[in-house]
Amino acid sequence: MDTNLFLEPYASLVFRPRGHHSCPFVFIRGKNSNFIRMFAVKILPFVFPVILCLSGSFANARSLPFAQPKLVKVPGTKVSLVPPDGLKLSERFPGFWDEETGLSISIMEMPAPYSEIIKGFTKEAMDARGMRLLSNREISFNGRAGVLLQLGLEGQSGPVLSWMAAIGNEKETVLVNASFPERMKAQMSSAMEKSALSVQWDAEAKIDPLASLNFSFDEDSALKFAGRVSNTVVLAKDGVLANEPTTDPIFVIGSSFRSVTIPDVKQFALDRLTEEDKIFGIAIKKQSDVTIAGLPGIEIIAEARWKDLPDALVVVYQVLLLDGKEYFIMQGFAPREEQEKYLAVFTRIAKSFRKK
Repeated sequence: MDTNLFLEPYASLVFRPRGHHSCPFVFIRGKNSNFIRMFAVKILPFVFPVILCLSGSFANARSLPFAQPKLVKVPGTKVSLVPPDGLKLSERFPGFWDEETGLSISIMEMPAPYSEIIKGFTKEAMDARGMRLLSNREISFNGRAGVLLQLGLEGQSGPVLSWMAAIGNEKETVLVNASFPERMKAQMSSAMEKSALSVQWDAEAKIDPLASLNFSFDEDSALKFAGRVSNTVVLAKDGVLANEPTTDPIFVIGSSFRSVTIPDVKQFALDRLTEEDKIFGIAIKKQSDVTIAGLPGIEIIAEARWKDLPDALVVVYQVLLLDGKEYFIMQGFAPREEQEKYLAVFTRIAKSFRKK
């Protein structure tokens, strides 16, 4: 997962696919519900490549039985469903995974209205992102209105198909994406469709939003938890992101979805920063080796400008930690005039990082 910023004014963050190993995105709550409604439609083109690409680098296909006869609660979410036998709860993202075949069922919960999200379920929207909308039908999920899409995407190792169920209300939307290699269509399409249709969503459930993460960290008095989607969390002032373009500081922590090969960690860390298309004029001020929680990595401090606010200089802090063929990444952004304060904050949070 590449943890790169930004899409649109800070009401949300979207970590977009970067290269052959990246599949991230984040939706974060904002202060203004009307702004979130407007923003919900804009983020849709970035959602689908992410949730589909979990099955994009499958290994050896093998036959799996149909669904187990019981619901399984997905930790850290309000969702339960019946996964096919052989898929286990993932430690990398909310959902289920079979690494040998690349089969995955991912759960995405967003603080965005269902009525707005489904407006983006069009052939034109999918075509624009290189995806195929194969079908779109309305479905009742335990009396709650929803839709079921069948989607296609060219994955890392061949074509990928997906059954995606969407359900929600005027505050939240849940996407359940059941993906599999197209070459396994005959043996897995029906089972994955049944699993997507088995979803049960308890909208009133109280959950720990940090549950099931494969890492922990300490909040700082200056930056508090603002939101989580999948395996990425965002910290912001007062725990809420602004509803318009701003230079307010934020800090992001995430982990990779799958194993990757990183032959040159210094270059990899630099690429993660310089590929970010919402900042420009990046000037590296410091790049050094670092070890946190026993994991080796690279720490980078840089300066840049926001593309949406080109007159505003921003200090950028990034730490990338290697854990075998997986990695964790932390990024902080703050006004340059407050760099002394927030570089200290970013460093404290980064050093509090622990792998579970």
